[in-house]
Order: sequence, then C-alpha cells, then structure tokens
Amino acid sequence: MKHINNLTPLIICMLLIVNTENLSQTDSVVFESSNLPIVVINTHGQTITDDNRIIVDMGIINKPDSVRNHISDPFNDYNGRIHIEIRGSSTKQFPKKSYGFETQDSLGNNLNVSLMSMPKENDWVLYAPYSDKTLLRNELPYYLARSLGTYASRTAYCELILNGEYEGLYVLMEKIKQDNYRVDIAKLNPEDTTGDELTGGYIIKSDKPPDDYEWMVDVNPLYGFGNSFYQFQDPNGEKIASQQKTYIQNFVFKVESTLVSSNYADTINGYAKYLDASSFVDYFLISELAKNPDAYRFSFYMYKKKDSNGGKLFAGPLWDYDLSFANYGGIWEEPWLTYGWNADIATWRRTFWMKRLLTDANFVNKLKARWNEIRRGVFSNNSIMDFIDRTVERTKEARIRNFIRWSIIGVSVWPNYYVGPTYEAEITFLKNWISGRLEWMDHVLIGGSLSVKGETKQIIQTYELPQNYPNPFNLSTTISYFVTKSQPVEIIIFDILGNKIKTLFKGEAIAGINRAQWNGKNKYDHIVNSGIYIYRIFSNEAVFSRKMILIK
Repeated sequence: MKHINNLTPLIICMLLIVNTENLSQTDSVVFESSNLPIVVINTHGQTITDDNRIIVDMGIINKPDSVRNHISDPFNDYNGRIHIEIRGSSTKQFPKKSYGFETQDSLGNNLNVSLMSMPKENDWVLYAPYSDKTLLRNELPYYLARSLGTYASRTAYCELILNGEYEGLYVLMEKIKQDNYRVDIAKLNPEDTTGDELTGGYIIKSDKPPDDYEWMVDVNPLYGFGNSFYQFQDPNGEKIASQQKTYIQNFVFKVESTLVSSNYADTINGYAKYLDASSFVDYFLISELAKNPDAYRFSFYMYKKKDSNGGKLFAGPLWDYDLSFANYGGIWEEPWLTYGWNADIATWRRTFWMKRLLTDANFVNKLKARWNEIRRGVFSNNSIMDFIDRTVERTKEARIRNFIRWSIIGVSVWPNYYVGPTYEAEITFLKNWISGRLEWMDHVLIGGSLSVKGETKQIIQTYELPQNYPNPFNLSTTISYFVTKSQPVEIIIFDILGNKIKTLFKGEAIAGINRAQWNGKNKYDHIVNSGIYIYRIFSNEAVFSRKMILIK
C-alpha cells in the first residue's frame, strides 16, 4: 500500500461489517473519511520500538464544528515531527500497539502544542484499546474523575494510519505530568534542594516490581507481606536531584510509618497530617465502582504539594483502567463479581494504605457522605448510561473499521472474563455489570457500614451465612443464616454476571437461625438455567455472599 506523505490521498480496502459488529457478514468498504480526527504517522522506513524513541513525521486532520474529516484534507491540527516509542506493560503483547510521543520543533526541542483542542503540552499518549472491546473502560473513569473536579487525562477518539496502513480506533491522551493544565502543582527544578522549594512538586507512583520500581518501603507488619514499591514520575529518576529523592522517600516513609502506628487515626498527628483524605475518598469510589484490579498497587499515582500550599500527598490522577468493569478474568481476585471491595484483595499485594484508611471511622463517614452526594449527580445510573450511549454513538463507524482491522469480537483476548458475540453484547454486559455494582455500593455505603477483610475494629459481626444445602442442587436448596439480634434482612439471588434474579426474602429476621428456600425460579416464576448463582444477604451493618450451583 502506498505510504501517506504530505497530502497523498489514501484508499483502504477492507471488509464492511453489516448488521453492526456481526463479523459473520462482510462486504467491501472504502475508508476515505471519518467523523473523528485522523492521525497520520510516517516513520520513513524506521521501526517503532519500546527501547529507543525515534523521530518521525505526524499530521492530524481535525476540522472544527464536527465537520467531517477526509484523508485528502490538509493537516490542520498538527503537521510536524514527533519523538515516538511503543508504551505499555502487559499491553505490549498485543498486536495493536500503544505509543508515547513528544511533539518537537525542527531542531528537536520539545514543542508545546494543542492537539484535538486539548491544552498545549508536548507529552502525549496514543492509547490502543484492544482487550477492552467496549473501547471505553479507560474513558469512563477519567470522565467521572473530571466531573468530580479532580484532574484526569483528557481524551479524544481518533483513527490512526501508520505508514499507509489503517491501524484502527485510538485514543489520544494527556500523559500524566506537572503542568498548569494537568497536575497543577509547583514545578520542581533541579536547583530546588532546600527550604519550601524542596517540599513540593512531586509526582510518584506505586507500580510493579522487580523492574518497574526505583525504591521500596518496608514498614508493613499489618498485613504480612506486601511491601510498597515506588517510582519517581515527575521529575523522573533521571532528572530528580539526590536531595529531592531523599526528601520524598523520607516523606513516604513517614506516611507509611504513621499508617501502621496505633494513633494513625488521630486527626492532628495521624495520617491526616500527611494525606489529603478527600482525594483518597474520590480515588476509592471511582476505583471501586470500576473494581479496577490494578487500583492501589499498579499505576497508582500520587502527587505532593509544597508545605506552603498545605504540604499534603494527594491520590491520583487515575491511570490504566482497561482491566476494570469486569474485563479481567483473574481467578484469585474474582474482579468480575459486582459485590465486594477490591481493596480487600488488591492491597495485600502492594500498598496497604487504602485498607488501613477504611478502618478509620472518620474516613468511612467521608466515603458515605461523598457517595450520597455524587449518586444524585454524575454517578447516577442515568448519567453513567448516558455517557456510555453518547460514546457508543460517537465511535460507531470508526469501531466498525477497527473490528475489521482487529477481528476480536467473539474472540477471547487476555484477560477477558466475558466474551460477547457482538459489540452490542459487550455494551449490554458492561451496563448490566455497572448497574449491579452501583446497587451493591448503595446497599453498603447508604444502608450499612463498610466491611473490610482482616480488620475487626469497625466491624460488628451480627450474622453468619453458611453454605446452602444441598450444593450443587436440583431445583431446591435451603439457605440458612444466623443473626445475633433481630434486624431487617434482605436476601437476593444473582446470576454470575451480577444480574438480579429474584429477591428471596425481605423483612425482619429474628435472633438465631433463619432459613429461606429457593426453588430455582426467577422473579417471573420461571425456572432458570443450570449454572452458578450467588445468594447475598444484606442488613443495616454488612453484606455477605456465597456461590451455589444449580444442576437441572
């Protein structure tokens, strides 16, 4: 295929998917235009690698006011050189690559520019959604974070042509760094090594050992193993001065030492002295709604302001949520379940911070108050579903081309938990899962207290939920539960996808042993299919669940 250079027109011959994304019905298609911006990269015969950045040419066609973009149009959004490399960790294994790049002038100096209406900067990411077949698992959490008034990377969908080859639907994203329009903290220069100048302007992150970390903190006796591993993000390890390294390392050590101390919850000398609790509340609520298995441990960013500006450490910005919303089929974590806190599992692997914060009554109260507030607005079911619908509509024609280029609809791609036969099925699963997750979080954050495994300080054990009997069963099984005092109880049956099947019981449970029987029927009195089901008991104080197997 002829390479695109300057304004050379390009025709791409592909297969047209009729009946939306049903890959079984195909015909030819010509790619000449898009309702999205078009990014064109010419490497002039070079290979983009993840080892060393190379200098290439990039042009962007992006007409204003939603005017359609044609590949024969001149580059009007950007036309110049960039310094590019493959980026990502586990995503590097995918054939569709993500890229990081810097915009540069003709002399090789960083050039701050506005791309696709985003504020001027020179560090950017071209993210390649691949295993996330909804194409929006990153965009939704970032949108929610920005709607809450905190910074998260701005994003813009686009289509990429690399060396004359159509590469599919991409997302242009802002790279996380210090900037007035990104992480708005003071700039930390190499000469800032004393006084107030030394105390702020840091962005760090917790990430994966052994290769992707630069220092480790080992003060975590609370949860056994689970050392915290950190990187210098901005300034990075090459630019940060030795005094600055020492300062931020000592500060993080103080935070972790305080969190494991007996007075960690003290409002004056406890963690509140070092952490901005509100930022951790928002990070928790978004990460738990998404049930991101990487939250709190991998790509967990934090930033610190100067002492003259409060001097505290903030959670965020969000990053790397492509495995969230039940896209990850990990056996240990079971992140596809709509119930349970990801913090119960994720934190033992790396940082214990969030798990410790959840044992502080003041922090829990902040969580509940914030949840009640945001559920009436951007976190409402209607608001979230509207964002999904608008995104689905905007990407419709581009994703058809994308799934021709990458024929993965109906195909299991690591680490998919759910594999839908169509794009519509993927979106339906996502919506149903989010609805179930919101329902569960409402029960816990509005109706009861938070229950965190391994912690007993804030938990009152008021009932037990044994395994149903028999299990597996054939159309009839008994669910027993024990409560120490009379209280309102609700028992709900869910399928493995988190869809509500039936409310088995709702009422006052007396102190002692209580029993409920399920006959394998749904709320419409129809017998359900064989499979794994979940019974969940709710009270004003906690939520417990167990799995059961129906075999007809």
